[in-house]
Amino acid sequence: QGSSVVVKTGQKIKQGDTLSETIIKCEHGGEVRFGPDILIERTTVGSRTINKLERGRLINVINASIGSANAKLQQTQQGNEWLLKDNSEKYVIKVVNGELIESGKIIAELAEDKLTPSVTCSGEVIFDGLEIDDRKIVTKHGNVIFIPEEVHVISKDASLVNCETGESVEPGFEIIKDVHTSIGGVVTVVIDNNIVHEITITPGEIHAIKDVADLQFKDGDIIKKSGVEIMPGVKTKRPSMITLMTDEATGETRLLLREVQIFPIEPRQVNFEPETTDGNISILPITQMNFKNGERVRNIQGGALTKTSLIIYTQADYKESKGLIEFTKGDEMNIIFQENIILRSDRSSNSITEILVNPGEYVKAGQPLAKIENIAKADGEVYLNEEDFSRVLIVTKDDTFEIECSAAPKVKVGDYVKAGDQLDKSSTIEQSGQVVEISGKKVKIRKARPFLVSQGTRLQIDNNALVQAGDPLGTIIYEKIKAGDIVQGLPKVEELLEGRKPKDPCLLSDAKGKAKIIFEDGAEKLYVESGETKFEFAIPPGQNILVADGEEVEVGQQLTDGQMNPHDILLYKGLEATQQFLVDEVQAVYVSQGVEISNKHIEVIVRQMTRKVSIDDPGDTILLQGELQDRIYFNKINQDVKALGKNPALATPTLLGLTKASLNTESFISAASFQETTRILAEAAIKGKSDWLYGLKENVIIGRLIPAGTGFEEMEDSDKALDTIVEEDDSVAPV
Repeated sequence: QGSSVVVKTGQKIKQGDTLSETIIKCEHGGEVRFGPDILIERTTVGSRTINKLERGRLINVINASIGSANAKLQQTQQGNEWLLKDNSEKYVIKVVNGELIESGKIIAELAEDKLTPSVTCSGEVIFDGLEIDDRKIVTKHGNVIFIPEEVHVISKDASLVNCETGESVEPGFEIIKDVHTSIGGVVTVVIDNNIVHEITITPGEIHAIKDVADLQFKDGDIIKKSGVEIMPGVKTKRPSMITLMTDEATGETRLLLREVQIFPIEPRQVNFEPETTDGNISILPITQMNFKNGERVRNIQGGALTKTSLIIYTQADYKESKGLIEFTKGDEMNIIFQENIILRSDRSSNSITEILVNPGEYVKAGQPLAKIENIAKADGEVYLNEEDFSRVLIVTKDDTFEIECSAAPKVKVGDYVKAGDQLDKSSTIEQSGQVVEISGKKVKIRKARPFLVSQGTRLQIDNNALVQAGDPLGTIIYEKIKAGDIVQGLPKVEELLEGRKPKDPCLLSDAKGKAKIIFEDGAEKLYVESGETKFEFAIPPGQNILVADGEEVEVGQQLTDGQMNPHDILLYKGLEATQQFLVDEVQAVYVSQGVEISNKHIEVIVRQMTRKVSIDDPGDTILLQGELQDRIYFNKINQDVKALGKNPALATPTLLGLTKASLNTESFISAASFQETTRILAEAAIKGKSDWLYGLKENVIIGRLIPAGTGFEEMEDSDKALDTIVEEDDSVAPV
C-alpha cells in the first residue's frame, strides 16, 4: 500500500525517529520463502530492535502447490520420469526444473501405453466426429477411420520395377529391386523422367463394373456397415471405402472395395493421482492425436494413433497465474504457485526495510510482510505541505541562526528578510531568511535563498511547496530575435517557382457577394450571398475566417488565413494577378534578408512558367483539345483563322512549374539539356522534330552567336528597328 506520514507539522523529532512508513502485504496466504540473496541483520533503530534488510529483494509466498500422490520422480539417461508406486504406469516429464508454466501446459506423457489404438501399416487417417485443437489435443471424442495403404518413396531407375500400375500383388512381393511389400493390393507406380519416385499398394477387392449407373455410391464414399449393397451382386463384408479405378489402356472402370478400420477415441482412464493444496489447481489426463485429419501414416510398420498426456489446469484465482516447476531433493516434483514480493533494499541512511516474517512461516491473506521506513537523520522540527505529503522537511539547528538586537526589532514572525537588511538601527543581517521566532531582543531566522524572477515567468511550484536541490522553480520566458540567412527562405522560393500547392492553403472566394457567418453545432460556417444564390465554404480545421459578417466579398478575395495557392489565383483573378503574386512572394523572401534583386530577373522566370495555354475548344484550327501550346503561337493561329472568317480556338491559361516548363519548351535541345535527356531525345527522334534555334539556350549549347538582337543589318537603323518591333500579344482567347 502507499506510504503514510506518521509525523505532523511543528512536531519535534529526534534522530532515528520514523517519518513515514510503507506496509507491504501479501495478497494471498501461504508459506513464506526468502530469495537466495536475502540478507537480514538485527539492528537497533532508535529505541527499537528490528530485522533489517541488508541485501536482496525477493520474498515468495507459496500460495498453493500440486504434485503426485502415487508417483515418485526418478532420473534416467533419457530424462526425468514419474513412475507409479505400483509400476503400472510411467510418465516422461516434459518440463524442467525452474520452468514457469501456464494452465494447459503438457507436463508429462504416458510411456509404453499398451491400450492406445495402433495400426500395423501405413495409410490415411480420417476423423469421424473427432475434433482437435492446434496442439492435436482431442476436444471432442469420436472415431478415427484408418484406410490402409502402403507407400514407398523411391528414387530408382524405371527399369528396376517388377510391376505395373493396376497390377495386383501379394504380401512379400518384390515390387522393385530390394523393396518388398508388407501387404497385398493394387499397385500404382509414379514415374517421371524414367525415374521411379513412388509406389503405392492399395489393398482391397476388385470388381468389374458393367454399368456405372448401377453403383449406389460415388468414389471416395466410406460405408461403415457390412452387408450394404454397392451394386448388384456386390455387398460389403466389413467397413469399406469405394475407390473407382480406370485402366489407361482400355478405359475400363473397375471397383476397388477397400477395407477400412474404425477406432473409437474415448477418454483415457489413468491410475495417476494428483495431490493438490487447492481445488482450483489440478492435473488432468488428455488424449493427443499423433496425426491430423487427412494426414498419412508414413511408416510402413504403422504406429500409435494417439498418446496420453498430463496437463496442468487452473481456474478461479489461479486462472491467469503461472506455476513454477520444482524438483525436490527427494523423489518429488511439485508445481508451486507463488506470490512474488519485491522489496527495496535501500542502503541510504534515511531509509530502512524491516522484515516482519520468518522463512517457513505461514501467513494469512493481507498480512504485513515488510515495512519500509524513512527515518530522521538529525534532531529537528517537522514541516509538511498539507496538500502534498510526498515530502517531509526537517529543520535542524544548522538551518537557523539567531541575532540579538540592541533595541526592539522592526520585524515580526513570518517576515522575509534579505542579506543587508536592518533589524534595528544597529543590527544588520548577513544572510537571507524568514523570521520564525522573536524573544525579546533576540530574533531567530530560518535560512533561505532568494530567487529573482522577471514578469511573465512561468512558475513550476506552488506556494508553500517543499523542494529539494535541483528541482526547477520556474521557466523564464524571453524573446530572441532570430537572425537567419537566405538559405532558410529557399524552400519557399522553390515552392513558388515549381508552382506547388502550399500545405493548408487558404480559401479564396469564387463568387462576388456579401459574407454571412453563422454559428452551427459549435462551429463557424461561412456563406457568400450573391443575389438569391448562396455559396457555402467549408472552413478547414485550424484556419480562421478573415472576413467580417456582412462584408462585401470580391471574386478571388482571401476568406481564411493561410498561404495562397497560385493555381487558385489564376482560376479566379487571372493571369496578370498570378504573375504579380509570384513576383511579390519571391521578392518578399529576399527583401526580408536585405537582398535586393531587380524584378526583371524574377519576371523572366515567371513569364516562362505562364507562357502555356491549355486548349479547351480547338474551333476550326489544327489544334487538339487538351494539348498545351505556347500563347504566342496560339494567338497567331487564332489571328489566321479569324482572317479567314472561321471560328477561333478557346484556351485557358496554365501555370507550370519551372521544371515542367523547361521540359515543355519547343526546343528539344534546350529541354534535353535540363532533365530526362534520354526520353526527350528519343521522343524527338521518333517524331522527327526540328529545332530552329530560336532561343538563347540552344544557341549557347551548339556554340552559335546569341540571338540578342544585334548583328542584323535591318536593325542598324534604330528608327527602322522601332518600326519593325512587334509587341507580344499576351492576351488569351476567352474560355
